[in-house]
Amino acid sequence: MNSEKIVRVFQTKFLGIIIQSDLKWKAHINSIANKISKSIGIMNKIKHILATAHLRLLYQCLIEPYLNYCCIVWASPEKTGALDTLLKLQKRSVRVILFAPYRDHSKPLFHKLNILNIYDLCLTQILTYVYKSINYLLPNQCTKYFTRTKDIHPYATRGHEYNLYLTNAKKTCRTNSITFRGPKYWKTLSDNIRSATSLRLFKTHLKEHLVGNYADSKI
Repeated sequence: MNSEKIVRVFQTKFLGIIIQSDLKWKAHINSIANKISKSIGIMNKIKHILATAHLRLLYQCLIEPYLNYCCIVWASPEKTGALDTLLKLQKRSVRVILFAPYRDHSKPLFHKLNILNIYDLCLTQILTYVYKSINYLLPNQCTKYFTRTKDIHPYATRGHEYNLYLTNAKKTCRTNSITFRGPKYWKTLSDNIRSATSLRLFKTHLKEHLVGNYADSKI
């Protein structure tokens, strides 16, 4: 290109995200897993001299940022083998924080600590993006990704005011897009969450809803 030889690489890092030539995220997930494993080792060594609140704070500083960063791009709300690696590390970390035995079910631990697992972190980012888009809190080009059902037809159906139109998708690349996933997961929310009057309230209600699902559950 312009008389310059371009070297082909099969993966590269862009803005902290490892992008593979096949558009899969195994390399990025493995990189995160290695960093999280080291952090869990640190937490495990000092857990006897710190209170639970301080261990949770360490989790939020040393582990959660890696899981949260751009997970709307490389993660998914749907269970996958690669992401299960990160979920297992999260389970280890919450057991360390609460001194729980290895075989204890982890969902009640996530609930007690008010911590979201990797799948719900991704879901939160997707739904927050949808909320921002339909409430004009994003640049103009990002507010055209979704269409309200009421703008397609006038029939007053359940949740009509807040529903988004779900387009058809057959190929995997299409079903993984934000324009398909957004309306798909948005319609699973209650009107109380979708009609939140501010972004702060939306995030609060959404997290309460997701964490509430962990109570007395098994994983």
